[in-house]
Amino acid sequence: MKEPYRTLYSYLVVGEQWRRGEWKYNVKWTGNAFYIGTDDEHITILEDSTGFHHSFNEHGSHVTRKQHEVATISMIVLHIESNPRAYWEPKLLSAMKYIQQNQYKTI
Repeated sequence: MKEPYRTLYSYLVVGEQWRRGEWKYNVKWTGNAFYIGTDDEHITILEDSTGFHHSFNEHGSHVTRKQHEVATISMIVLHIESNPRAYWEPKLLSAMKYIQQNQYKTI
């Protein structure tokens, strides 16, 4: 289990008893991945990968962007804030900021 998946798992699954397969506060956990945002635009954080990749629907097609090698939640938030044209879904950033502010409350 690599970062940042480990941090999300500790905070959301262990600390907050997140349930598999359900969207809650714009986050869905599938067991080996977290999806943050919406079905139309989200970032995916995989259990065995450092960082995240960005996916979105464009003209009916699912598009996945390259893997961004970042190890912390704060680095992901900074990346999203620095690229506002690439990340158009406000729920994605608001979910990441919430996680950033609260990730250590239940660990």
